[in-house]
Amino acid sequence: MINLIAVSGIEKYLFKNLNPVFFGTEYEIIRLKVYEKKEKIVQLMIDHPMKKIDINDCAKYSRIVSNFLDEKNLISDDYSLELSSPGIDRPLTRMKDFYNYKGNKIKVTTFNLENEKRVYKGILADIMEKSILLDQNKNLMSIELDKISDAKLLV
Repeated sequence: MINLIAVSGIEKYLFKNLNPVFFGTEYEIIRLKVYEKKEKIVQLMIDHPMKKIDINDCAKYSRIVSNFLDEKNLISDDYSLELSSPGIDRPLTRMKDFYNYKGNKIKVTTFNLENEKRVYKGILADIMEKSILLDQNKNLMSIELDKISDAKLLV
């Protein structure tokens, strides 16, 4: 499966360097996005297996990550850091997310060889080695994992 935690080159670079910040804690990065607007925006989403992420967690890790980025000079341009929890429309970025949310309604975005975007909604019915099964009103649709560019829970 494609790593949906960090997709672009800069995101993979930052993930590789930031992930050790969370070693030894139960917190983990579940998504990292970098947007280029007037200045760089680094969006980091963290989670904890035993509790909901609250404002105190976000504030604490925002300071830690910001200091780490500045100290290591990982981003040469000016940037803004946005650190958040997964929220109710949580992204599914790892295989374990698909297993953990089997039976839930999800939205999946894919791109085909012609770079055409397709969006599917349905109940995550099953997870196989190379695909997922999406139940769309009793019609099962197989979606190859390596074609998924985005997936998230629906409420």
